Amino acid sequence: MTIPLYLMVILFVTYIVQSKLSPTKAYGRFLMPAVSVKLLSAIAFAAVYVYHYDGIGDTFYYFEGSKIMHEAWLDSPELGFRVLMQPAGEFEPFTFPYTSRMPGFWRGDVEMVSMYKVVGTVMLLGFQSYWLTTLLIAIVGFTGLWKLFRFFADQYPDLTKKAAIAVFFIPSSMFWGSGILKDTICFGALGWVVWCMYQIFAKKKSVPAHLLLGVIFSIVILSLKAYILYAVFPAIAVWLIMQFRPKNESIILKYTVTPAIIAIISIGMYFAMQSISDSSEKYAIDNLEKQAKGFQSDHGNAAAHQDASIYSLGAVSYTPLGLLSKFPAAVNVTYFRPYLWEVGDPFQLLSSIESMVFFMLLLQTIWRVGIINFFKLLGSNAEIGFCLTFVLLFGFSVGFTAYNFGALVRFKIPVLPFYVMLMYLIQHEYFKEKRVKELPRQERKLFGQPAQIP
Repeated sequence: MTIPLYLMVILFVTYIVQSKLSPTKAYGRFLMPAVSVKLLSAIAFAAVYVYHYDGIGDTFYYFEGSKIMHEAWLDSPELGFRVLMQPAGEFEPFTFPYTSRMPGFWRGDVEMVSMYKVVGTVMLLGFQSYWLTTLLIAIVGFTGLWKLFRFFADQYPDLTKKAAIAVFFIPSSMFWGSGILKDTICFGALGWVVWCMYQIFAKKKSVPAHLLLGVIFSIVILSLKAYILYAVFPAIAVWLIMQFRPKNESIILKYTVTPAIIAIISIGMYFAMQSISDSSEKYAIDNLEKQAKGFQSDHGNAAAHQDASIYSLGAVSYTPLGLLSKFPAAVNVTYFRPYLWEVGDPFQLLSSIESMVFFMLLLQTIWRVGIINFFKLLGSNAEIGFCLTFVLLFGFSVGFTAYNFGALVRFKIPVLPFYVMLMYLIQHEYFKEKRVKELPRQERKLFGQPAQIP
């Protein structure tokens, strides 16, 4: 009875919120369908792992370890808070009865211990039930997806439906972003980081509150999957440059102010990346080669045993030119593989079909706007620049290191909405410009366009 009760409460609250949004906000009508799909996806995820995988998988390891965090909260709020704030690998007598039992704590596994802390805290409402905790984690992650959807819908009201498809209804994102996994939490946290950036710099609303939230969710990502920040921080820098670049630059501004902005943000990004490296040894810049070699070696051994989920990018030279030479192949594998002839099981078949749809969307976009206009429009506005940067950097990082289609399908879910929205935004900008060009001269002036358009 508990699961139906939780479902009814969540849907009732969603209905109340949607009823308040719908009369004035066009995007409000997508809330109930999105929440419903998220709940169904969470149930499907739990059912697959309970009945198909017989209770084996990372999701159960996280769940079992999280029970210890949950016990600390129940024994004392002070105990729970101290365990929550205690770094992995550091022991103290007061919390030792809990931290000593957490798998991975003694060896300083920050990612695993961070999962215990997040899930164990959410478990306060889940009563140590795997099914209920899965539902709650899915809803917690959904809050960030809703903010990501709002980021696009607020700026492009006529693309609201497409933004909903991109953020809520991509099959792999629905499934892998709805369970007790790092991917679910990071996906949601990423949405919050993007929303906070938008509110701070573009809307300038509740800046201190959004700054605090942005820092908190950045720390969450840093603790679980720091490489996401490696990709999203430069994308945010590009967004800032394009968002605040003077619209009608003089020659002096073009060659002084804009490069100065780029230099300032680049320096800031360098120190931010160094800070991330110092805080997270696994993803430290100096360790990236070792980490990639480790992934590739492990997966190469699996390939020798005929593991059909393994892929290869060929021999890799860990030099700037060597890495750059693998950039196209790594990005390609992230978005367009496995190909149909590489499929080894039913789950890979679904992933292959989805990848084929992504490729068709790229072809459709190029067909509709033309190959020359496609590349011209890549720098047409801040949101396109943001999506493009994130899509390329994230696509390379996961495609280069995953070397396993099973892992890749989970790793790439945070970037899929940005890939789909990139295609939609390019088409949107092309047809907007085309409509403006077709307007009479006087109407063009109202849109701020030059009277003579070739």
